[in-house]
Amino acid sequence: MLNTLQEKSLPKTFEELDIVKVHPMQIEVVTQEATRHILYAINDVVIGGNILDYFSFDLHGESFDKHILGTGLILSTSLGSSGYRLGN
Repeated sequence: MLNTLQEKSLPKTFEELDIVKVHPMQIEVVTQEATRHILYAINDVVIGGNILDYFSFDLHGESFDKHILGTGLILSTSLGSSGYRLGN
């Protein structure tokens, strides 16, 4: 982990916990075979990633349309991806 936690600083009871609402990002992936996959992410979604593979991505969002070529794609939420490194 990127942060250090001390056992004595952890909450002892449920009432001591802070409740945080998280709104995950929803992603719909459609393959060339027209198979649809719905994914949810809190930090990020990684598609592809093998350095020897090469993909064509068509991205469609509320405010953009984009065509990307590459070995993979990482879509990050507002919580972000801190220090993400693909280990291939």
